[in-house]
Amino acid sequence: MQSPCCIFIFLPLHFPALFLPFSMILCLYSLCSISFPFHGFIFLVFPCCIFLLCPFTHILFLYFSFLVKYSSIIFLFSSNLLSHSLVLSILSEQKTLPSNDNEFFLNGIKFQINDDGSVLVEGPLIEVLTIHLEPSSAGKPSVDYEYHLLVDDEIDEEIEGHQNETDYSWIYDDFTSCSVTCGGGTKISHVHCRDSENPEKLMPDSFCHETPKPYPIVRKCLKGDCLPRWVAFEWGICTTQCGEGVQYRRIECWQEKEDGSDSKVEVSGMCSHLPKPANSRNCNPRPCYVHWRRSDWGTCSTKCNLGVQQRTVLCNDIDNQPVNEAYCEDLERPSSSRPCNEGPCYYSWHTSEWSECSNMCGSGNRHRLIHCSTQHNDKVSESLCDENDKPNTNQSCVETKGCNATWVPLPWQPCEGSCGNSQQSRSIQCIALVDDKQVELPDNCNETSKPDIVRTCTDVQCTPKWTEGQWGECSVSCGYGYRQRTVSCMQGGIPSNECDENEKPSVTTTCKKQDCPGCADHESVDCGSIKRYCYIPYVKGLCCNTCSI
Repeated sequence: MQSPCCIFIFLPLHFPALFLPFSMILCLYSLCSISFPFHGFIFLVFPCCIFLLCPFTHILFLYFSFLVKYSSIIFLFSSNLLSHSLVLSILSEQKTLPSNDNEFFLNGIKFQINDDGSVLVEGPLIEVLTIHLEPSSAGKPSVDYEYHLLVDDEIDEEIEGHQNETDYSWIYDDFTSCSVTCGGGTKISHVHCRDSENPEKLMPDSFCHETPKPYPIVRKCLKGDCLPRWVAFEWGICTTQCGEGVQYRRIECWQEKEDGSDSKVEVSGMCSHLPKPANSRNCNPRPCYVHWRRSDWGTCSTKCNLGVQQRTVLCNDIDNQPVNEAYCEDLERPSSSRPCNEGPCYYSWHTSEWSECSNMCGSGNRHRLIHCSTQHNDKVSESLCDENDKPNTNQSCVETKGCNATWVPLPWQPCEGSCGNSQQSRSIQCIALVDDKQVELPDNCNETSKPDIVRTCTDVQCTPKWTEGQWGECSVSCGYGYRQRTVSCMQGGIPSNECDENEKPSVTTTCKKQDCPGCADHESVDCGSIKRYCYIPYVKGLCCNTCSI
């Protein structure tokens, strides 16, 4: 039977046997089960309608949602069944095929695997039988299945014949455990319809209809006296109609006896070892006066456009203490929210800082985040901003801080300066290779390894010459005196003996300070013997008194 997608097959109700071959993956589902009474029982006949789904379905589910007395089902599977996974299940019990067992039971129902690979299910089916076939890559299996319904006269004949083969009877279960752990209780033995040859097999009550179903057996069981206990009675009414009051209750020591009686213990102290429940508690019925208390309105939920303002509304008592709002239900509750308008919103694009360049030495790309915001920098949907004004999120960049650079010295310049003070200089550049080009990067080189840029010239010839020092202080504080200086012969900044003595500058010269307040001869000079040289200012300064006579 081939179908491109979906086929409906309608069958007569009292069809004694149905045989359906399946060369495609199949899903059966009871869409319109029909029930009819027979001998006081309800029989659900399936199917009256079958869906054959498209061949590309990959899982097989067979749902038999019917109860037919003395029915049987035979499944015929293709030869490649061993390559697939087949699971039969009833309620929580299941069996996976292929299996080494030739027969097995699921929920008391016998399943038999025949030599030809078919599976025989002996009835009756009490619960839904589910067959789950999950095909593998070995190809699609074919599944043929048939079931037999005994209808009309056949059912009477089969019931009579089957009753001769199998006996069903009411069988009592073991008694349950006692319903209590102390005092007086009960235990029960329930009765069920079972197969006499296989008592573990539970049958519907209708299979034992020839005899009335017995009532369960109930027996009394005694577990000894229970330990004494405190019994708390109902709370009394509150001592006040409004405001805080007190409720009281009765607390008594009781004990349940083995005969099931339960009464107050007359012997004092029987429950003294047990914690006694409280016999009083505070009660707070409706306060004597209540009112709604409102807080100030909060800020608007938005910084622009329409929003909502909130405030707290509480039910308070006369002391302005919060109480249950149910006490204020007769009073009109003030609103706890109201609309607000903070003016129009203005939307514009906002950008984050640019990220670092993707290449630390050379050309790369960098990006930034962009979002649409109000004038209060609150993020909103990008649809509210003008798409034509949207800034770029990516741009090209050139980064050099990660480049390895080295010092490159240029040639020395000619010497400059006089003999003994001549120098020459050169330029130093910090060079790195960026995008296959040499680029000067002054900040990328280590200053401690930078070569010298100035040096002294050593190839300039110098002649000896006299070098004068600065004149010293005058030898007197008034009148005439003298002062001295150093005169050295130097060649290229180094002392030398090669200078001409005849060209040596004077090392001494006269000097005059202010006039002295009296005229006196210098103590260390014999002015009388040199008076004839008074015309010389130096001698006149030494022999002021003698030269003035």
